[in-house]
Amino acid sequence: MYFLTGWPRRLLCPLRSEEDPFHIQPSSQRFYFAVLSETQLSIWFSRPSVLIVSYVESAKAAAQFGFYQQAEWKPDDSMIAVVAANGYILLFDVMGGGEDKCLYEPVYPKGSPRVKVNPGYKEEQCAPALSLEMKRPVDLEAPITSLQSMQEDLVAINLCTVPFSLDLQSSRGGPSLDLDGVHIRDMEYCVTLDGFAVVFDDGRLGFITPMASRFTADQLQGVWAADVTDGTCVAVNNKYRLMAFGCASGSVLVYMIDTTTGSMQLSHRLELTPKHYPDIWNKTGPVKLIQWSPDYSVVMVTWECGGLSLWSVFGAHLICTLGEDFAYRSDGTKKEPIKISSMSWGAEGYHLWVIASSEGGRVDGGEDGDRSCPPAGWDPAVSVHQERVDSQPLHE
Repeated sequence: MYFLTGWPRRLLCPLRSEEDPFHIQPSSQRFYFAVLSETQLSIWFSRPSVLIVSYVESAKAAAQFGFYQQAEWKPDDSMIAVVAANGYILLFDVMGGGEDKCLYEPVYPKGSPRVKVNPGYKEEQCAPALSLEMKRPVDLEAPITSLQSMQEDLVAINLCTVPFSLDLQSSRGGPSLDLDGVHIRDMEYCVTLDGFAVVFDDGRLGFITPMASRFTADQLQGVWAADVTDGTCVAVNNKYRLMAFGCASGSVLVYMIDTTTGSMQLSHRLELTPKHYPDIWNKTGPVKLIQWSPDYSVVMVTWECGGLSLWSVFGAHLICTLGEDFAYRSDGTKKEPIKISSMSWGAEGYHLWVIASSEGGRVDGGEDGDRSCPPAGWDPAVSVHQERVDSQPLHE
């Protein structure tokens, strides 16, 4: 079982800025987290949770590229790709300072052994010194709605050339004509299924897979999920070969691929029930984000109206902050659910990093100009007090 324990740790970026963070993206091993605001890219270390380096775009470059929107790590953590609003992909090299260079080191009492930690946690690690350097930007001359890091090759796909059907046995030979003007809203690559789970902007759900052993733009085929037109987001489970699609109705539809026909088969639903949540079950709004834990045993869901809910991989409901004790203060008054713009699990699955939607004041100040700077001389103990990035512990 999983239980929420303690209060969220609120981490405040020590660099003065008028911009609020809105997107968080973990590296492949979840040791680092990239955090975006409109013109700033920051890298945080996971444990201890400290800021390592931050890059701030100049006003001139921001006018050319547009505001930052989303980020993706290279699988070896050596580079970050950032999508900008004017159709640019900005590539940043992540450079280390060497194994002997650390920004933060744990300090233990002299003569005593290192502090033992609870099962499931690792010892406090040294936060390495990193720097960010922007490479030449890539101008795609078109809006970018989704980004996925797979391999060294760059694949551009025209959706109108991909044949879609309800299963691969009845796949049409010609291109799909009903995708004209349609774009992908969200997608994620599933390694164990060797394909992309996709949500289109018209709400349809699909799965795109190569006909051959590798992805090439002219050798792709796709299958639809029958009778679904309100999809909002997707997250894949590589261990159990599942695809979880969020819907505007507030439900999450979990699909598997039929190994015989290649069709998308509904496995189960994740949704609040009127029996257990009579006041909120049909008032959550659309599903906004879905995140599987690192071991793929549980999945966290949040909605447009806010709140967090945790399910097991096959549908057992474990936690929901929209009801029971989570929804009320000690005096009996109802709380406003926290609205989340981005979230990610920590390395071991015991912490959830959350960026709350901005509704309050901002940190005053800020300077103009390109810079990549570590927070030298910053004492983190005096800055963890304002809601920016929340780390929420989860215990089994």
